[in-house]
Amino acid sequence: SKLKNRIAMMLRKKSSRWAGARALLLLPLTAVALGAFAETAYVFPEDKGKKETSTIYIRGSKSFSDGQQPLILVDGVERDFNSIDPKEIESFSILKDASATAVYGVRGANGVIAITTKKGSIGELKVDVSAEYAVKAPTIMPEFVRAEEYMELMNMAHVLGGNAGPEPYPDYRITNTRNRTDPDLYPDVDWMDALVKSTTKHAHVNVNISGGSPKIRYFVSTSYHTEDGIYTTDNSRPWNSNIRLNRVNFRGNFDIDLTKTTVFNFNVGSQLTTVNG
Repeated sequence: SKLKNRIAMMLRKKSSRWAGARALLLLPLTAVALGAFAETAYVFPEDKGKKETSTIYIRGSKSFSDGQQPLILVDGVERDFNSIDPKEIESFSILKDASATAVYGVRGANGVIAITTKKGSIGELKVDVSAEYAVKAPTIMPEFVRAEEYMELMNMAHVLGGNAGPEPYPDYRITNTRNRTDPDLYPDVDWMDALVKSTTKHAHVNVNISGGSPKIRYFVSTSYHTEDGIYTTDNSRPWNSNIRLNRVNFRGNFDIDLTKTTVFNFNVGSQLTTVNG
């Protein structure tokens, strides 16, 4: 009875390396941070195909259907929340009361997040450069038994289970696998080590330029963000099949005083994203 319990526990905790590698390929690998803007605004990760995005709830999720997203306004223009670089943000406001969102009509029914980007100010040219580099690693990686150990446990479970017929794995196969007689016919591959790297990198660079005179004020921001996947790649190949993300953001805000009572505002924002995987 103790032996049966021990075998059952080992089989629950560990499985073959082939099955482990298959499960690894089926599950998406993400490096996710959960955050909250305020007590009633929560940000959750969401995987939509190849592009990982965020889902925001201000008044909570009332159903499993769509249409629960708040209205995102950047300098008064509706934008995608995931296309905004945090270095561009000057301030933001969360509007969730009916009286505050009434001006937006039906589009503001789920709340409004009003984001204001940075502006130029009168003064000398200012250049702000920031760079981030991080090394990411999986928190927990599964451990698997070796191939010969797995076959022995399966044979033992077959016998103790009272099954008739030959054991699933003959002795010669277990012996040849243990002795590494022919790795092609009797493989014992550590697929977690072969397919997954222990660490991967993440980098973000941002440059902000601001300044101006009493007549013209400007703010220009550009940033580059890159993330590499955790899969191992073959450097001898001319292509890179790993999961990766490259994103470039640009924003320019210009304020021009045409007269003492007239100010011309010109704001432009763009994003270029390439995703592989």
